[in-house]
Amino acid sequence: MLPLPTPDELPALTQQVYTNNGFLPSKTKPLALPEEIRHVVMIVKENRTYDEVFGDIATASNGPAKGIWDLARFGTPGTLRSNTPGALAQRFSLRNVNVTPNHHALAQRFAFSDNFYADSEGNVDGHHWLIGNYPDPWVETTAMSGGLKPFRLETKAPGRLRFVSSNSSLHPDNQQENGSLWHHLARHNISFRNYGEGFELAGTDAGPGLKPTGAAALVNVPMPQPLYDNTSRAYPQFNTNIPDQYRATQFIHEIDQLYVQPGKDLPRFLYIHLPNDFMAKPRPEDGYPFEASYVADNDVALGRIVEYLSNSKWWPNMAIFVTEDDTQGGIDHVDSHRTVLLVASPYAKRNYVSHTNSSFPGLLKTVFRLLNLPPLNLYDAAASDLADCFTGKPDFTPYQLVPARQELFDPATARDPKDPITR
Repeated sequence: MLPLPTPDELPALTQQVYTNNGFLPSKTKPLALPEEIRHVVMIVKENRTYDEVFGDIATASNGPAKGIWDLARFGTPGTLRSNTPGALAQRFSLRNVNVTPNHHALAQRFAFSDNFYADSEGNVDGHHWLIGNYPDPWVETTAMSGGLKPFRLETKAPGRLRFVSSNSSLHPDNQQENGSLWHHLARHNISFRNYGEGFELAGTDAGPGLKPTGAAALVNVPMPQPLYDNTSRAYPQFNTNIPDQYRATQFIHEIDQLYVQPGKDLPRFLYIHLPNDFMAKPRPEDGYPFEASYVADNDVALGRIVEYLSNSKWWPNMAIFVTEDDTQGGIDHVDSHRTVLLVASPYAKRNYVSHTNSSFPGLLKTVFRLLNLPPLNLYDAAASDLADCFTGKPDFTPYQLVPARQELFDPATARDPKDPITR
């Protein structure tokens, strides 16, 4: 039991709550961000905690990083066991393999955080948070209860069969009054291009053999108009049948075709969904001998995209942010929501670990500040941004891809189950 504050005490306590939550103007001037940055790229992956990937990083250039080596199953000490039953499982295992060499190379070259958290409990609310449309009670209660709002009449109908629990896209009935990230960009005339986000709506079927989008829209789907107008139709949405290598290839091809060859300027904001670290069952015949092979696929695709962008003419004015949509796939010794955050840019501090406590709204706040945008809602207005990851002294050296260990993942053999076998 706690004593009830007196009426005279309430105003001071209320002010303290406002201060604690960042709802009042700060007397401290925010850290500066490089004015040279004009293009911002946000790469969203799936389901990994910080310790799973970076727990093996003991120190950075500015001191220790808070990780647990033993939990880094997708770091340098990874041990991978085959799904082969019996004694053969031990025979066909890999020990001390770096599952994510590009993630680690990016952390060594650029900035990362050991105090960054997903605001989400799962995929559905994670994607809502990441597009600035914080989940309302309808989304939270439906998603957390397993999805009690069925879409279909027939039990064997194909596709995503529930409005919230089986998809991660924005529906009209849970769009906030001020709109989403897409509306915010369009309102302020910020050019953008979306790769893979926004298709996971009720009624959409995602299975093998559905390239290039990875989905068959069986009914009309209510996509926000700004997103519809600025979304690639050649890039897959979430579908683990499709390799992330295909996504990287499609992205690179479209940037070349739409912007490099005709000499047009790159949109100021790019959103890329790169989901195969979600993992699926091993498919040795399709190039995925281990569950972790999907994570390795994701790592190589991430490295390819950063390598490509860092060799482009836009690199001197670019910042790339990499994170996950949630952390439900693993464990972490600090908090179950702590996740991956990478900042790659010529203006990113080298091998710097940020200890600033932040999360998805703080990431969006950083993006908005770089694009000279006002806050979208109270969450990003009050959040701690990631400005400490940047420096005013750039290094324009391009990033170089680190290949995967071929026993774990060979990009040349990765395929959709319905692709013709050419090897």
